[in-house]
Amino acid sequence: MPKSKETISTSESGSESEEEVKQKSMPASKKRQLQEKEKEKKKPKPKSESESEASEASEASDSEEEAKSKKRPKKTNNKAPAKKAKTNDDGETSWELGNMKFVTIRTFKGKLLVDIREKYMDKNSGDLKPGKKGISLNVENWKQFYDIVEEVNEAVKSQ
Repeated sequence: MPKSKETISTSESGSESEEEVKQKSMPASKKRQLQEKEKEKKKPKPKSESESEASEASEASDSEEEAKSKKRPKKTNNKAPAKKAKTNDDGETSWELGNMKFVTIRTFKGKLLVDIREKYMDKNSGDLKPGKKGISLNVENWKQFYDIVEEVNEAVKSQ
């Protein structure tokens, strides 16, 4: 004679309770509802209004402190150590802007260029070499750029 679901108290291994057997035969939505009810039972009982307000305030300050500690440290403003020009072995004059960025005056194929570029440390030779990020301005472009620098500076200040 077949046994009903209610009379089955153990599985083949004999380790499941009646509750577990019932949960296996339930639809998923019912299982979720039961899980939510169990979570609510495990939650601490509500406190009085004054206690809950005090704990919420302390939790808020704790979470604010955690958020502040998780923020990235602010980058320091790496200003150029000096505005003095340096001349390298190739006769190029350069100024360091900070963060491995340089302004260099050089000649390339007989043309004078103002090069504003990031540099990197070559692993093999240990020398500073020009990177991909940057721009080389010929004398005409440099003059145009120089003419609008004040206007750009004002726009930056107003932002």
